[in-house]
Amino acid sequence: YQDVGRSADALAIYQRILASADRADAVTTNLAIWWVSRADVERGLGRCRDARPHYRRAIEIGRQLGSAGATQIARAEAGLAACK
Repeated sequence: YQDVGRSADALAIYQRILASADRADAVTTNLAIWWVSRADVERGLGRCRDARPHYRRAIEIGRQLGSAGATQIARAEAGLAACK
C-alpha cells in the first residue's frame, strides 16, 4: 500500500485488524508484526507522535512472546530510534 501511495488505506486496514485482535485478547507474533507495520506506515507519513505508542505496543507483545517476539522487538526499537 505504501509503495503505491495508499498509506491511508493501509492504516484503516491495520486499525480494523488490531481492533479485532484486541477484542479477542490475542497475543501472537502476527499481532506484533501488525503493530510494527502500522507504526512504520505512520512514521513514513511523518507521524512519529502516532507511531511511538504503536511501536511500544509491539515491544510489549514481543516481550510476552519471549524468543518468538525478538525480531519484532528489534524492528520496533529500530522504528522508535528512527522517530527521533
